[in-house]
Amino acid sequence: NNQGSREVALREKERLISSIKHKKIETIKRYWKLGFSSRGAISKLKFGVEDEGKRVVGEEEMKVEVRASGLNFRDVLNVLDMYPGEAGDIGGEFSGKNVKNGEKVFGLGEGCFGKHLITSKLLVTEKPKNISFEEAATVSVVFATAIACMEKANLNENSVVLIHSASGGVGVAATQLAKRKYGVKKVYGTAGRKEKQEFARSWGVDEVLYSRDSQYGGEIGEKKVDYVLNSLSGGDFIEKTVSTLKEEGYFAEIGKRGIWSEEEFKKVRPKARYLVYDLVWEMENEKSRIKRILDEISNDLKNKVIEPISKVVFPIQKAKEAFQFMFEAKHMGKIVFSHPRERKTREMVVMSGGFGGLGKEYGRWMMEEKKCGGILMMGRSGAKEEDREMIKEERRIVGGRCDVGRGEEVKILIQESRKSEGRRVGGVMHLAGVTRDGMMEDLEWKDFKQVMIPKIGGLMALRRSIREREEGEIWWVLFSSVASMIGNIGQSNYGAANGFMDGYAENVEGMVSVNWGAWGGAGMYERMDERLKEGKVLELKKAGEYMERVWESGMGNIGVFEIDWKKVGESSFVCRKMVEGARKYEKGKRGTKRIEIKEIEEQVEKCVREIVGMEEEEEIEENGSLKELGFDSMMSVELRNVLNERLGVELPATLLFDYPTMGVLK
Repeated sequence: NNQGSREVALREKERLISSIKHKKIETIKRYWKLGFSSRGAISKLKFGVEDEGKRVVGEEEMKVEVRASGLNFRDVLNVLDMYPGEAGDIGGEFSGKNVKNGEKVFGLGEGCFGKHLITSKLLVTEKPKNISFEEAATVSVVFATAIACMEKANLNENSVVLIHSASGGVGVAATQLAKRKYGVKKVYGTAGRKEKQEFARSWGVDEVLYSRDSQYGGEIGEKKVDYVLNSLSGGDFIEKTVSTLKEEGYFAEIGKRGIWSEEEFKKVRPKARYLVYDLVWEMENEKSRIKRILDEISNDLKNKVIEPISKVVFPIQKAKEAFQFMFEAKHMGKIVFSHPRERKTREMVVMSGGFGGLGKEYGRWMMEEKKCGGILMMGRSGAKEEDREMIKEERRIVGGRCDVGRGEEVKILIQESRKSEGRRVGGVMHLAGVTRDGMMEDLEWKDFKQVMIPKIGGLMALRRSIREREEGEIWWVLFSSVASMIGNIGQSNYGAANGFMDGYAENVEGMVSVNWGAWGGAGMYERMDERLKEGKVLELKKAGEYMERVWESGMGNIGVFEIDWKKVGESSFVCRKMVEGARKYEKGKRGTKRIEIKEIEEQVEKCVREIVGMEEEEEIEENGSLKELGFDSMMSVELRNVLNERLGVELPATLLFDYPTMGVLK
């Protein structure tokens, strides 16, 4: 192990180690909108205040409270100032609620990365009940593009089609339409990495070809295809793709840079049809057609003719990470932003473990700050005398004796409280937990079971008991522990139970699991390891402030604690790698190493050859454009990442745009 870590996770063919990263939480205003100070870098993204509130909504327009939005490569190019022509505002597709009548909708617009959006009614359609808001945010751009490019191609059961970038959003949508709606005979698709090829195959591509070179032209050979959906450019990609098309075929181009004109295309395929499609142009000039297509998408989703695209979800507070993730081509399918929603202050909050010191502190704060309409506190032992006094003083707090690990008890108590209080459940705070500390060799299964039942069993019982509302309508805060983030001597069972909650929360909309540190005056502080006791503790009087920051974070899992990193590193092998990362943050410096100039030049040339697939004997001109070797934007990103890793440097995202030849790159 050359990375100094004693804790390694193997996931299929990946080797993973833990790392910890300081998180600066973005502060979002009540009426917020994501934009940028100026174009040119992802780092220039920032949150501002929306201007939709000042606008009068026209008769042909709709104001939408945005619940989720889709990130597209156009947005990335827009921010980097690499989009050809006027790109407009970032954010082109959304799902949400019609502010006027509460109807759930999805569709297209400009400036969707905000709390609200005003767009044309002709660019909106009904969201089917069988898909979530996040799923609905994956479909508008990709399916509208694919349908517009395919519906006039006369595809049928005898057609053979070629879909480039088949693992991308439009590629997946086009594959679904080709197989499920048009019933074509065969789908060829191109993709790069093996995982992407497998992903494309899982959506129905019959034969997946490698997209990093143009050899696919030879693999299709004399068979030829009836239809091409192209998004590749640079090198001889377009030329080779056109060569695969039948003389009277249909070529749809959705690329923006380096594409052929119709005249160039007709010289090679004079009888074929050629379409250069721009969805944004149609949104402005052919709204009625877009409305018909969106309604068709909604109906097909409702009837399960097509499915939402696989997605990677980021809270919009992590927009910079998401933009970088897309630029580096790490995703498959779609990237979606979940948007923060205002918590309903008139609804009931369910609080497990509510009669502990921390639960009572949060109960008082929630009531005093009017964060909810009422609280159902539940605990295994029920309310003590002093608890009953608190309940008596604050009539909106209801107490109940309940073992949160017993699903039926939880369900009955919540149902009874809802009826008596007349309020819906708007939020859940899961604080229940017990410890059974001991060294691993001394622990028995019962010690694990007793710890896991209130944490994991309790969470599952609460989830099953609160099913009357759509996913994401209820906010959840799971009270996890620093023990699952950095480890804690004698608490392998407690760390595992909390670790389950951390992972679970990452995949549930509206849920966050908080790795709390030691609390002064409450919680399990007295039973924590000495190394944590000696450091600072979280102040109980700041409990409300901490919770506000947690809500603002938009994270699925976040740690909140005061700790002496140096002391932790000395006593824990497991934490040592994570502590190094924290030390780098505290110092604000990066370690450096000396690399000889000759080594740099050799590595640059070696990486270029590996990515392009050139043999050592093949010559590369020092002053020749690397794009002419076949480099596209995705390969440029790959080159940058490989050089960063091998040389221990941080090169800019626009590496080949700034240094386009081998000579200047070296």
